[in-house]
Amino acid sequence: MKKLLIPTLLAILLVITASLLSSFLKKPPIEKDPIVNTVRPGKAAAEKNPPEKTIEMKDFTFIPKIIKVNKGTKISWINKDKIEHSATADDKTFDTKLIREGNTESLVVTKTGKITYHCSSHPNMTGEIHVE
Repeated sequence: MKKLLIPTLLAILLVITASLLSSFLKKPPIEKDPIVNTVRPGKAAAEKNPPEKTIEMKDFTFIPKIIKVNKGTKISWINKDKIEHSATADDKTFDTKLIREGNTESLVVTKTGKITYHCSSHPNMTGEIHVE
């Protein structure tokens, strides 16, 4: 009986410790300002309700991969993968930093032209924004 008691108590203690550690190590969702302007704020960035486009990060792909928008459009990236992703402009004008599963980061485009971007953790994950 004593031989079974000690291993059983150790197993229970190990389960409790693992459970407590996992709850402390979980990262809470990051709350951030929903609008980040690219390069320099403009009149469109100050709009209270700019037009919006959403891009999903899913299966290591930006969906849609290429979008056309007007200057002043709010673009939001939502991560639907379990892995963290970013949207980082190739020319460094913006970087959402890593976005956790279920979270969203947004910016308002304030210049016209073609913007290419990628995920900083997965360089083959790329997208384009054509701003008119």
